[in-house]
Amino acid sequence: MKARVIKRDAIYQLLLCNGVIKTLQPHEVAEFLKTYGDESHYVGAGIWDYAVSMEDFEGETLAIVTEENFLVI
Repeated sequence: MKARVIKRDAIYQLLLCNGVIKTLQPHEVAEFLKTYGDESHYVGAGIWDYAVSMEDFEGETLAIVTEENFLVI
């Protein structure tokens, strides 16, 4: 998984495979969903290195970006 958009306690978050977790406003969620194919989202020195996997990170899944770069809503 390259990315996961979640909603938790009325807060939207973007989890990225490079270890970045961003809190987003609703319009920023929409912007990410439009530009999810832009590889610059996923570039960075980090990796997902948290105690839980991106898939198990707590929150309601709104969308994911697969390794094959498919958007699943």
